Amino acid sequence: MSELELLQKRIERERTARRAAEQLLEDKSLALYLSNKSLKSYSDEVAEQKEQLLRKVEELQQTRSQLVQSEKMAAVGQLAAGIAHEINNPVGFISSNLGSLNEYLEAIQQVLSKQAECIELMSKAGSSGEEATRELEQLKKQVDLAFILSDIDQLMADSIEGAHRVKGIVADLSDFSHVDGPELVKEDINQLIDKTINVAWNELKYKAEVKKEFGDIPSVLCNGGKLGQAFLNLLINAAQAIESKGVITVRTGKDTDSASVWITIEDTGSGVPEHIVNKIFDPFFTTKDVGKGTGLGLHMVQNVIDSHGGIIAVSSEVGKGTVFRLTLPICLTVNTLKVVD
Repeated sequence: MSELELLQKRIERERTARRAAEQLLEDKSLALYLSNKSLKSYSDEVAEQKEQLLRKVEELQQTRSQLVQSEKMAAVGQLAAGIAHEINNPVGFISSNLGSLNEYLEAIQQVLSKQAECIELMSKAGSSGEEATRELEQLKKQVDLAFILSDIDQLMADSIEGAHRVKGIVADLSDFSHVDGPELVKEDINQLIDKTINVAWNELKYKAEVKKEFGDIPSVLCNGGKLGQAFLNLLINAAQAIESKGVITVRTGKDTDSASVWITIEDTGSGVPEHIVNKIFDPFFTTKDVGKGTGLGLHMVQNVIDSHGGIIAVSSEVGKGTVFRLTLPICLTVNTLKVVD
């Protein structure tokens, strides 16, 4: 075979190899294109699913916020009814006292008018005014002036005391209602608990005797409105756990080895079974009948305590009662929140 024929065969082999390489490259390019297209489609699908998931999470957060707000409004409605009842008592006897005082004033005016008539007659020449004096004495006995004068003091004292009661209830409610304020203040926890008990008294007094064993504790930097709401939820929860009549004991103290104070709220209620004690702070978990609770009350309490850098713990025994222990730092680290001494 000549050199030319060898060269032609070598060129033909190279052409065949090149065509095979080009075909392989084309096949690989097509496979890569299809792979990229499939990957892009998958990425688009994942992105869409992620977007849908984010929308679902946002919807769930909005729903949770609405349920929390609903729980707050339900608590406000329950408190409003109780506070209206508490205010109605002193307002009722103030109104009754004012009615009696109005009648007393009419009687006193009659006596004063007759007394003025007697004085006028006695001042006239030749007139002793004996007849007018007798009529005056008869009028005094008729209206029982001695009793009126003695009873007026008691009516006024009762009315003033009732007005102070109304003023105190409204003041405690006003302090308690500052839940959403951005400011941290130094609060006397003992006073804050006292105010919360006064606000919730109508919910507590029919179910339990409330015992207060307050220790000598320092003021705590906190949001008093939110802490008051947490105390309120725990107190009402304790009252609801008592079937007939029991005792709720609130204690406070200071940890000597740490810069914190503690609060315990103990009831003699039905208690919580051991296997669900660790679930009671979970959102939407409740042991109440359907329609009687959202399962957000204790979850809200935990959120409030967590936001203050505190700790909440619970121990319970079926048939004996439950104890909630709250530990709060005396000084809370503040970033953007304003501190008011």
